[in-house]
Amino acid sequence: YTTSSDLTDVEAQIDGFKGFTRRMDEAVLLLGQTAGELARKQATGFKKEYQRLGMAVRGLGQAFEADGQQDFSAPLNDAIAFTGQAYDGIGELFAEQPRHDLYPIMDLLTLYQGHLANFPDIIHVQIGRA
Repeated sequence: YTTSSDLTDVEAQIDGFKGFTRRMDEAVLLLGQTAGELARKQATGFKKEYQRLGMAVRGLGQAFEADGQQDFSAPLNDAIAFTGQAYDGIGELFAEQPRHDLYPIMDLLTLYQGHLANFPDIIHVQIGRA
């Protein structure tokens, strides 16, 4: 035997769950979009900017090499060249990073979105049983 207060409680719980799934779906979608944008920036934009910086530093080294004082400036030129290569390496690390953190998170978010997509049907079935 079911009372009207039991049905009211069930309806309140279902309404609360509907609100939760809607907000959760929106939050998961936003997180997925934000992570995707950051991954794209890391793989292309940040990598490119660090490579440009490395190239500029190497250009500075080449300017020093044009100086006739090679005996005195060789260690400095080597250090500048190494710094330029380090910036290239940093760019590569940025490009590889999404594979280690953002891509797995985005994959999980896609799965979670699939689960969230089923909740309206589940709620509809539960309302029919109430």
